[in-house]
Amino acid sequence: MSNFKQSSLNPKNWFLKGKDKARFKATKTYYGENLERALADIDHTSESDGLKLAHLEIDKKYNRISNTDYEKNKATVLGEPYVTVIKVHFTGEKSSDNFFELDWNQEFVKHLIDAGYVAETQELVVKLWFDKICAEIAKENGAVFPDEMEEFAHKTARRIKSENGKVELT
Repeated sequence: MSNFKQSSLNPKNWFLKGKDKARFKATKTYYGENLERALADIDHTSESDGLKLAHLEIDKKYNRISNTDYEKNKATVLGEPYVTVIKVHFTGEKSSDNFFELDWNQEFVKHLIDAGYVAETQELVVKLWFDKICAEIAKENGAVFPDEMEEFAHKTARRIKSENGKVELT
């Protein structure tokens, strides 16, 4: 049995105007995903951020977009930086053969450039940032890099003067 309030037989629905009339027609014409898209189109102005976000929500609800793509596109629409690790690739026995696959949006690159990272391509800008992050983590865990070796040696090595007058580091 149909709902009389939503029926075209209800005189109240004969005089609908504007968005109310468009919504009423959409509910009579579409259902499911198509109805949701039609209602989003009615409720938001064309090409507005609200419309883009509404369509993203519908895409996510109906599994038309991955969670990663949803998060990236949502951040992009909102003008927010976005970066994520898509996958860690283990390709060989040596750790130098392994790598991270990253994904980011243009806002993230702008954020890095504003923070002082400069390179010829956006991939290199992100690589500079990622390399610095990895180096910071390594340093926090006791790693010493070649350009810091001498300074590190002076701070941590014990100096012993040998009989011939030379200084030995142990």
